[in-house]
Amino acid sequence: DLLSPYAWEVQERALRTAYRHWFGESALDEPETSTAVDGLTETPVVRLGIDGACVAFGPANLGGLGWRWAKALEVAVPGLRTEVLCLDRAMGGAFPADVSVAHERASEPSWAGPFGNAALERWTHVVVEFGGCMLGPLEGGSVQGQAKIMRDNGIRVVSIVHEGQRVDPSMIGDADCDALLVATPELSLELPDAQWLPVVVDPEKWSTGAEVFASNGPPVVLYSGDHWPAKAVEAVREELQPLHDEGLIDLRTADSLSPATVALADLVIGTMGEGGYTQAMIEALMAGRLVVGNISQEVRDICPLPLPVLQATTGSLGEVVRAAVADPASSRARSAAGREYAMAIHDGRRSGAVLASSLNL
Repeated sequence: DLLSPYAWEVQERALRTAYRHWFGESALDEPETSTAVDGLTETPVVRLGIDGACVAFGPANLGGLGWRWAKALEVAVPGLRTEVLCLDRAMGGAFPADVSVAHERASEPSWAGPFGNAALERWTHVVVEFGGCMLGPLEGGSVQGQAKIMRDNGIRVVSIVHEGQRVDPSMIGDADCDALLVATPELSLELPDAQWLPVVVDPEKWSTGAEVFASNGPPVVLYSGDHWPAKAVEAVREELQPLHDEGLIDLRTADSLSPATVALADLVIGTMGEGGYTQAMIEALMAGRLVVGNISQEVRDICPLPLPVLQATTGSLGEVVRAAVADPASSRARSAAGREYAMAIHDGRRSGAVLASSLNL
Protein backbone atom coordinates (compact mmCIF):
# COMPACT_ATOMS: atom_id res chain seq x y z
CA ASP A 1 0.00 0.00 0.00
CA LEU A 2 2.85 2.39 0.76
CA LEU A 3 4.64 1.65 -2.51
CA SER A 4 1.68 1.51 -4.87
CA PRO A 5 1.35 5.32 -5.39
CA TYR A 6 4.95 5.34 -6.61
CA ALA A 7 4.60 2.46 -9.05
CA TRP A 8 5.39 3.35 -12.66
CA GLU A 9 1.90 2.45 -13.85
CA VAL A 10 0.41 5.03 -11.48
CA GLN A 11 3.00 7.67 -12.42
CA GLU A 12 2.38 7.03 -16.13
CA ARG A 13 -1.36 7.66 -15.76
CA ALA A 14 -0.67 10.88 -13.87
CA LEU A 15 1.73 12.12 -16.55
CA ARG A 16 -0.66 11.31 -19.40
CA THR A 17 -3.49 13.11 -17.59
CA ALA A 18 -1.28 16.18 -17.11
CA TYR A 19 -0.26 16.24 -20.79
CA ARG A 20 -3.90 15.99 -21.92
CA HIS A 21 -4.81 18.84 -19.60
CA TRP A 22 -1.97 21.06 -20.88
CA PHE A 23 -2.12 20.37 -24.59
CA GLY A 24 -5.53 18.82 -25.28
CA GLU A 25 -6.15 15.25 -26.40
CA SER A 26 -6.22 16.18 -30.08
CA ALA A 27 -2.66 17.58 -29.92
CA LEU A 28 -1.14 14.42 -28.45
CA ASP A 29 0.16 11.40 -30.31
CA GLU A 30 0.12 8.84 -27.53
CA PRO A 31 1.69 5.40 -27.92
CA GLU A 32 -0.72 2.50 -27.76
CA THR A 33 1.56 0.43 -25.52
CA SER A 34 3.44 1.19 -22.34
CA THR A 35 7.12 0.59 -21.68
CA ALA A 36 7.78 -2.26 -19.28
CA VAL A 37 10.06 -1.14 -16.48
CA ASP A 38 11.16 -4.65 -15.57
CA GLY A 39 14.47 -5.50 -17.21
CA LEU A 40 15.50 -1.91 -17.98
CA THR A 41 19.05 -1.05 -16.92
CA GLU A 42 21.09 2.14 -16.72
CA THR A 43 24.62 2.50 -18.08
CA PRO A 44 27.09 5.32 -17.31
CA VAL A 45 27.31 8.02 -19.95
CA VAL A 46 30.75 9.54 -20.59
CA ARG A 47 30.21 13.20 -21.45
CA LEU A 48 33.04 13.83 -23.87
CA GLY A 49 31.30 15.51 -26.80
CA ILE A 50 31.89 19.15 -27.70
CA ASP A 51 28.19 20.02 -27.82
CA GLY A 52 27.23 21.15 -24.35
CA ALA A 53 30.73 20.57 -22.99
CA CYS A 54 31.88 22.60 -19.99
CA VAL A 55 35.56 22.49 -18.99
CA ALA A 56 36.44 23.58 -15.45
CA PHE A 57 39.92 24.89 -14.55
CA GLY A 58 41.13 25.30 -10.99
CA PRO A 59 41.25 25.54 -8.12
CA ALA A 60 44.26 27.92 -7.94
CA ASN A 61 44.29 30.18 -11.03
CA LEU A 62 47.71 31.25 -9.80
CA GLY A 63 48.81 34.41 -11.58
CA GLY A 64 45.72 34.18 -13.77
CA LEU A 65 47.29 31.28 -15.67
CA GLY A 66 44.19 29.09 -15.39
CA TRP A 67 42.14 31.87 -16.98
CA ARG A 68 44.59 32.27 -19.87
CA TRP A 69 44.67 28.52 -20.49
CA ALA A 70 40.86 28.47 -20.51
CA LYS A 71 40.66 31.30 -23.04
CA ALA A 72 43.25 29.54 -25.24
CA LEU A 73 41.10 26.40 -25.19
CA GLU A 74 38.00 28.38 -26.14
CA VAL A 75 39.83 29.67 -29.22
CA ALA A 76 41.00 26.16 -30.12
CA VAL A 77 37.49 24.69 -29.73
CA PRO A 78 34.92 27.27 -30.92
CA GLY A 79 31.68 27.22 -28.97
CA LEU A 80 33.20 25.53 -25.94
CA ARG A 81 32.28 26.77 -22.46
CA THR A 82 34.90 27.02 -19.73
CA GLU A 83 34.65 27.78 -16.03
CA VAL A 84 37.66 29.02 -14.07
CA LEU A 85 37.73 28.47 -10.32
CA CYS A 86 39.75 30.31 -7.71
CA LEU A 87 38.97 28.65 -4.40
CA ASP A 88 41.62 30.63 -2.54
CA ARG A 89 41.62 34.37 -3.21
CA ALA A 90 45.00 34.71 -1.53
CA MET A 91 46.54 32.79 -4.46
CA GLY A 92 44.71 34.10 -7.51
CA GLY A 93 42.04 36.51 -6.39
CA ALA A 94 43.54 39.49 -8.22
CA PHE A 95 42.97 37.81 -11.59
CA PRO A 96 39.81 37.07 -13.59
CA ALA A 97 37.84 33.97 -12.60
CA ASP A 98 34.29 32.73 -12.99
CA VAL A 99 34.10 31.48 -9.40
CA SER A 100 36.27 33.16 -6.77
CA VAL A 101 35.85 32.52 -3.05
CA ALA A 102 38.03 32.62 0.04
CA HIS A 103 39.64 29.34 1.06
CA GLU A 104 37.74 29.29 4.36
CA ARG A 105 34.38 29.72 2.61
CA ALA A 106 35.20 27.11 -0.02
CA SER A 107 35.92 24.61 2.79
CA GLU A 108 32.50 25.07 4.41
CA PRO A 109 30.03 22.26 3.61
CA SER A 110 27.19 24.79 3.39
CA TRP A 111 28.87 26.33 0.34
CA ALA A 112 30.84 23.40 -1.05
CA GLY A 113 27.97 20.90 -0.93
CA PRO A 114 25.52 22.71 -3.24
CA PHE A 115 28.38 23.94 -5.44
CA GLY A 116 29.84 20.44 -5.82
CA ASN A 117 26.49 18.84 -6.62
CA ALA A 118 25.75 21.42 -9.30
CA ALA A 119 29.29 21.17 -10.68
CA LEU A 120 29.04 17.41 -11.14
CA GLU A 121 25.95 17.99 -13.25
CA ARG A 122 27.44 20.89 -15.21
CA TRP A 123 31.06 19.91 -15.84
CA THR A 124 32.05 17.48 -18.56
CA HIS A 125 35.83 17.96 -18.26
CA VAL A 126 38.06 19.17 -15.43
CA VAL A 127 41.63 20.52 -15.56
CA VAL A 128 43.15 20.34 -12.07
CA GLU A 129 46.07 22.64 -11.17
CA PHE A 130 48.56 22.03 -8.36
CA GLY A 131 46.84 18.79 -7.37
CA GLY A 132 44.08 20.83 -5.74
CA CYS A 133 40.56 19.90 -4.66
CA MET A 134 37.92 21.14 -7.09
CA LEU A 135 35.02 20.15 -4.83
CA GLY A 136 36.09 21.68 -1.51
CA PRO A 137 35.94 19.29 1.46
CA LEU A 138 34.12 16.53 -0.42
CA GLU A 139 35.67 13.12 0.25
CA GLY A 140 37.59 14.63 3.13
CA GLY A 141 39.48 16.94 0.77
CA SER A 142 41.08 13.95 -0.95
CA VAL A 143 42.30 14.75 -4.46
CA GLN A 144 42.19 11.09 -5.43
CA GLY A 145 38.71 10.64 -3.95
CA GLN A 146 37.34 13.65 -5.79
CA ALA A 147 38.94 12.54 -9.04
CA LYS A 148 37.21 9.17 -8.71
CA ILE A 149 33.85 10.81 -8.10
CA MET A 150 34.26 13.05 -11.14
CA ARG A 151 35.37 10.20 -13.37
CA ASP A 152 32.53 7.99 -12.12
CA ASN A 153 30.20 10.79 -13.25
CA GLY A 154 31.61 10.64 -16.78
CA ILE A 155 33.88 13.67 -16.35
CA ARG A 156 37.31 13.52 -17.97
CA VAL A 157 40.00 14.66 -15.51
CA VAL A 158 43.32 16.14 -16.63
CA SER A 159 45.98 17.14 -14.09
CA ILE A 160 48.62 19.87 -14.54
CA VAL A 161 51.87 19.73 -12.54
CA HIS A 162 53.54 23.11 -11.99
CA GLU A 163 57.13 24.11 -11.36
CA GLY A 164 57.94 23.86 -7.67
CA GLN A 165 55.11 21.41 -7.01
CA ARG A 166 56.48 18.38 -5.24
CA VAL A 167 55.39 15.31 -7.16
CA ASP A 168 56.04 11.63 -6.61
CA PRO A 169 55.76 10.12 -10.12
CA SER A 170 54.70 6.79 -8.63
CA MET A 171 51.60 8.46 -7.15
CA ILE A 172 50.34 9.70 -10.51
CA GLY A 173 48.59 7.23 -12.77
CA ASP A 174 45.38 6.22 -14.48
CA ALA A 175 43.66 5.97 -11.10
CA ASP A 176 44.00 9.71 -10.51
CA CYS A 177 43.53 11.33 -13.91
CA ASP A 178 42.94 10.59 -17.58
CA ALA A 179 45.91 12.64 -18.79
CA LEU A 180 48.90 14.37 -17.20
CA LEU A 181 50.37 17.71 -18.29
CA VAL A 182 53.36 19.70 -17.06
CA ALA A 183 53.58 23.49 -17.10
CA THR A 184 57.36 23.72 -17.67
CA PRO A 185 59.58 21.75 -20.06
CA GLU A 186 62.04 20.61 -17.37
CA LEU A 187 59.23 18.72 -15.60
CA SER A 188 59.05 16.48 -18.66
CA LEU A 189 62.38 15.07 -17.52
CA GLU A 190 60.85 14.05 -14.17
CA LEU A 191 57.54 12.88 -15.65
CA PRO A 192 58.36 11.42 -19.08
CA ASP A 193 54.77 10.23 -19.64
CA ALA A 194 53.44 13.78 -19.28
CA GLN A 195 52.94 16.30 -22.07
CA TRP A 196 54.24 19.85 -21.89
CA LEU A 197 51.49 22.49 -21.72
CA PRO A 198 53.21 25.84 -22.39
CA VAL A 199 52.46 28.80 -20.15
CA VAL A 200 50.32 31.41 -21.95
CA VAL A 201 51.51 35.03 -22.05
CA ASP A 202 49.33 37.83 -23.43
CA PRO A 203 51.12 39.22 -26.53
CA GLU A 204 49.31 42.56 -26.41
CA LYS A 205 50.08 43.15 -22.75
CA TRP A 206 53.79 42.51 -23.24
CA SER A 207 54.26 44.13 -26.65
CA THR A 208 56.42 47.24 -26.86
CA GLY A 209 57.48 49.28 -29.86
CA ALA A 210 60.82 50.27 -28.35
CA GLU A 211 63.80 48.80 -30.19
CA VAL A 212 66.59 47.35 -28.09
CA PHE A 213 70.21 48.52 -28.19
CA ALA A 214 69.23 51.57 -30.23
CA SER A 215 69.71 54.52 -27.84
CA ASN A 216 72.82 56.69 -27.59
CA GLY A 217 73.27 55.92 -23.90
CA PRO A 218 74.39 52.64 -22.33
CA PRO A 219 71.86 49.80 -22.72
CA VAL A 220 69.61 49.17 -19.74
CA VAL A 221 70.20 45.79 -18.07
CA LEU A 222 67.38 44.78 -15.78
CA TYR A 223 67.00 41.99 -13.26
CA SER A 224 64.61 41.16 -10.47
CA GLY A 225 65.73 39.16 -7.48
CA ASP A 226 62.17 38.37 -6.49
CA HIS A 227 62.01 34.68 -5.45
CA TRP A 228 65.77 34.32 -6.06
CA PRO A 229 68.12 32.98 -3.38
CA ALA A 230 70.08 35.78 -1.74
CA LYS A 231 73.36 34.28 -2.97
CA ALA A 232 72.17 34.37 -6.58
CA VAL A 233 71.18 38.03 -6.31
CA GLU A 234 74.55 38.92 -4.83
CA ALA A 235 76.40 36.97 -7.53
CA VAL A 236 74.58 38.80 -10.32
CA ARG A 237 75.31 42.16 -8.71
CA GLU A 238 79.00 41.35 -8.28
CA GLU A 239 79.39 40.40 -11.95
CA LEU A 240 77.42 43.28 -13.46
CA GLN A 241 78.32 46.16 -11.17
CA PRO A 242 81.80 46.60 -12.75
CA LEU A 243 80.18 46.96 -16.19
CA HIS A 244 77.86 49.59 -14.75
CA ASP A 245 80.76 51.44 -13.14
CA GLU A 246 82.56 51.48 -16.52
CA GLY A 247 79.52 53.13 -18.08
CA LEU A 248 79.09 50.13 -20.35
CA ILE A 249 75.58 49.31 -19.06
CA ASP A 250 72.87 50.98 -16.99
CA LEU A 251 72.17 48.33 -14.35
CA ARG A 252 68.71 48.46 -12.79
CA THR A 253 66.77 46.26 -10.41
CA ALA A 254 63.04 45.85 -9.87
CA ASP A 255 60.94 44.12 -7.25
CA SER A 256 59.01 42.46 -10.07
CA LEU A 257 59.11 42.61 -13.85
CA SER A 258 56.04 44.47 -15.08
CA PRO A 259 55.32 45.42 -18.71
CA ALA A 260 56.32 49.02 -17.92
CA THR A 261 59.69 48.14 -16.40
CA VAL A 262 60.54 45.56 -19.07
CA ALA A 263 59.71 48.05 -21.84
CA LEU A 264 62.51 50.31 -20.57
CA ALA A 265 65.12 47.53 -20.68
CA ASP A 266 67.36 46.33 -23.47
CA LEU A 267 68.52 43.18 -21.73
CA VAL A 268 66.80 41.16 -18.99
CA ILE A 269 68.61 38.75 -16.70
CA GLY A 270 66.68 35.54 -16.10
CA THR A 271 67.23 32.88 -13.48
CA MET A 272 70.82 31.77 -12.89
CA GLY A 273 69.86 28.39 -11.44
CA GLU A 274 70.36 25.77 -14.15
CA GLY A 275 67.14 24.27 -15.44
CA GLY A 276 64.23 25.66 -17.40
CA TYR A 277 63.07 29.14 -18.23
CA THR A 278 60.60 31.02 -16.06
CA GLN A 279 57.40 32.87 -16.92
CA ALA A 280 59.21 36.17 -16.32
CA MET A 281 61.72 35.19 -19.02
CA ILE A 282 58.86 34.32 -21.41
CA GLU A 283 57.31 37.73 -20.78
CA ALA A 284 60.64 39.45 -21.51
CA LEU A 285 60.99 37.44 -24.73
CA MET A 286 57.44 38.41 -25.70
CA ALA A 287 58.39 42.05 -25.11
CA GLY A 288 61.25 41.66 -27.59
CA ARG A 289 63.98 42.08 -24.99
CA LEU A 290 67.29 40.23 -25.09
CA VAL A 291 67.19 37.58 -22.35
CA VAL A 292 70.13 35.94 -20.59
CA GLY A 293 69.74 32.86 -18.40
CA ASN A 294 71.13 29.51 -17.38
CA ILE A 295 69.12 26.93 -19.35
CA SER A 296 70.21 23.31 -19.34
CA GLN A 297 70.90 21.62 -22.66
CA GLU A 298 68.29 18.96 -21.82
CA VAL A 299 65.61 21.65 -21.62
CA ARG A 300 66.82 23.32 -24.81
CA ASP A 301 66.53 19.95 -26.57
CA ILE A 302 62.89 19.62 -25.43
CA CYS A 303 61.92 23.00 -26.90
CA PRO A 304 60.30 22.55 -30.34
CA LEU A 305 62.20 25.59 -31.67
CA PRO A 306 65.69 26.92 -30.90
CA LEU A 307 65.45 28.83 -27.63
CA PRO A 308 66.97 32.31 -28.23
CA VAL A 309 68.06 32.85 -24.61
CA LEU A 310 71.74 33.72 -24.24
CA GLN A 311 73.42 31.08 -22.10
CA ALA A 312 75.26 32.29 -18.99
CA THR A 313 76.14 31.07 -15.52
CA THR A 314 77.02 33.04 -12.41
CA GLY A 315 80.65 32.70 -13.47
CA SER A 316 80.25 33.86 -17.07
CA LEU A 317 77.38 36.39 -16.80
CA GLY A 318 79.58 39.49 -16.95
CA GLU A 319 81.46 38.23 -19.99
CA VAL A 320 78.23 37.29 -21.83
CA VAL A 321 76.63 40.69 -21.17
CA ARG A 322 79.80 42.51 -22.25
CA ALA A 323 79.81 40.59 -25.56
CA ALA A 324 76.10 41.32 -26.14
CA VAL A 325 76.64 45.05 -25.62
CA ALA A 326 79.63 45.02 -27.98
CA ASP A 327 77.55 43.57 -30.83
CA PRO A 328 74.22 45.45 -30.85
CA ALA A 329 73.20 44.16 -34.30
CA SER A 330 73.42 40.52 -33.19
CA SER A 331 71.65 41.38 -29.95
CA ARG A 332 68.78 43.01 -31.85
CA ALA A 333 68.48 39.96 -34.11
CA ARG A 334 68.36 37.61 -31.13
CA SER A 335 65.77 39.82 -29.44
CA ALA A 336 63.56 39.60 -32.52
CA ALA A 337 64.01 35.82 -32.54
CA GLY A 338 62.95 35.77 -28.89
CA ARG A 339 59.72 37.54 -29.72
CA GLU A 340 59.06 35.05 -32.53
CA TYR A 341 59.72 32.13 -30.19
CA ALA A 342 57.38 33.49 -27.53
CA MET A 343 54.64 34.05 -30.10
CA ALA A 344 55.03 30.55 -31.56
CA ILE A 345 55.10 28.68 -28.25
CA HIS A 346 53.43 30.88 -25.62
CA ASP A 347 50.73 33.02 -27.26
CA GLY A 348 48.04 30.39 -26.51
CA ARG A 349 47.69 28.59 -29.83
CA ARG A 350 49.93 25.67 -28.95
CA SER A 351 48.51 25.45 -25.41
CA GLY A 352 44.94 25.40 -26.73
CA ALA A 353 45.81 22.55 -29.09
CA VAL A 354 47.48 20.54 -26.31
CA LEU A 355 44.48 21.00 -24.01
CA ALA A 356 41.98 20.09 -26.75
CA SER A 357 43.91 16.89 -27.48
CA SER A 358 44.28 15.91 -23.81
CA LEU A 359 40.59 16.52 -23.18
CA ASN A 360 39.53 14.58 -26.30
CA LEU A 361 37.92 17.71 -27.72
